[in-house]
Amino acid sequence: MTGRSETEPPTRAPERRPRTWPIAAGALVSAVLTWAIQALAFRSLGPASYAGFMVVWGAVFFQVGVLFGLQQEVTRSVASAGGAPGGSRSTVPVWRSPVLLLGLLLGAGGAAVLIAFSGLYGARVFGDDWVPIVMAVAVAWLLYALFNAVNGALAGARHWGWLGVSMTVEGTLRFVVLLVLLVAGAGLAGLSFGLAAAGLTWLLLMVWSGPRDTLRLPLDRRLRALARSSCQAMVATAAAAILLSGYPVLLSVTAHGPLPPEAGAVIATVVATRAPLLLPLNAFQTVILTRFVAAGRHVLRPLGAILALVASVTVVGFVVGALLGPWALTILYGADYTIEGWLVGALVIGAGTLAMLSVTGVAALALERHALFAVGWVVAAAVATVLLATDMPVGTRTAWALAAGPVAGALVHMIGVRQGPRTAR
Repeated sequence: MTGRSETEPPTRAPERRPRTWPIAAGALVSAVLTWAIQALAFRSLGPASYAGFMVVWGAVFFQVGVLFGLQQEVTRSVASAGGAPGGSRSTVPVWRSPVLLLGLLLGAGGAAVLIAFSGLYGARVFGDDWVPIVMAVAVAWLLYALFNAVNGALAGARHWGWLGVSMTVEGTLRFVVLLVLLVAGAGLAGLSFGLAAAGLTWLLLMVWSGPRDTLRLPLDRRLRALARSSCQAMVATAAAAILLSGYPVLLSVTAHGPLPPEAGAVIATVVATRAPLLLPLNAFQTVILTRFVAAGRHVLRPLGAILALVASVTVVGFVVGALLGPWALTILYGADYTIEGWLVGALVIGAGTLAMLSVTGVAALALERHALFAVGWVVAAAVATVLLATDMPVGTRTAWALAAGPVAGALVHMIGVRQGPRTAR
């Protein structure tokens, strides 16, 4: 006798917690190298040319943010089909992998659209030398579609180590290529192709058998259905990407004429003030999501605690930024960098409100309110765009746009979150 009822099911062994530290390590390495190359670019190019460089940077990473929808859908499809380390794999050659075919289909299609309609936006966004820059941006879309598709397969198969390697290699490759181009004195077109080159990381991963075998895992739908659902997911991630990564593009599109020289210093400050809040938040979003899901209908309690923490950090950051920001950023970016303390503090507030919007968006996803998630980000992007289109000085309208837009979107999220999940669990 074991003391347990014969009808009682046997006790399951507890599942091992996934080792996600490689992802955090890869994200940290990539973030540090990204910040470093942006600081070096500001010193090398000067404020005026740096503004143009960051418009291209924003365009490329806006695309990466949009393509995260593709990555999410591939992750879901591989996981839903039972993909796991040691699972069954197809015998087709890796180059005919459905994951790569999906990335190639959406990548080539998107690149063709960018080139076909470039006459409508090229000169306005990228200036007089827009033709080679548009080509570089289109190449970046193609390469990063394949990169995100591969990363989605690695995540769906729970290959956290290889996913961390992918993130590290991508950040390192971008840093090295751009550093060489800056030292060589390459122009904006050359730097644009340097940004796109980091998307070749997916090809470098094919050197190892682990990623190659992962691409042979089956998917849960046919290619056409996956392409359609991936496009729907990318529409949802586009609104978030425009605020998180595409702010320089928004600033360029809404500008009344060419960007003024001080725009470079403003963009550099946005990058510097966002990092202390958004980098840790992004690293722990999955942890926050898990906590919100566990809370269920009572999600407002942990949501309020996290928002209070973000608000407290933002207030401290505002004071420190207003008092010490200009001195600290001059050390980082060099003697050509000039900005006022009040603007540094105001942009810290904008970083804080964007962090709050990210947290409320996670709460919406935890309640399976995907439409609410998208609407909140769309409202935030719309409000920010309207404010950026005003005639205020570039620093003033940036501060208002990056603070008021996320506040509006977060309010939309909060109204929906208070109503709870749409369906009972």
